[in-house]
Amino acid sequence: SDIQRYCSKMIVVVAPEEERLARILQRDDITRESAMLRIKAQKDEQYYKERADILVRNYAPYNLSQELELL
Repeated sequence: SDIQRYCSKMIVVVAPEEERLARILQRDDITRESAMLRIKAQKDEQYYKERADILVRNYAPYNLSQELELL
């Protein structure tokens, strides 16, 4: 959506695809296939990393709370 042109800083939160899939399946009442379609509709991780002013890793061994405290 090119939203970064309206923002002074971009904070990007990343996690591996399998982690994101597991979270979607746990949170939403959808099939694995529907969850994968949702994931595949997004741009790849590198796209977001290249635009990030701040990168937050939300997966083990990183601790989201500790990552956010660093901000």
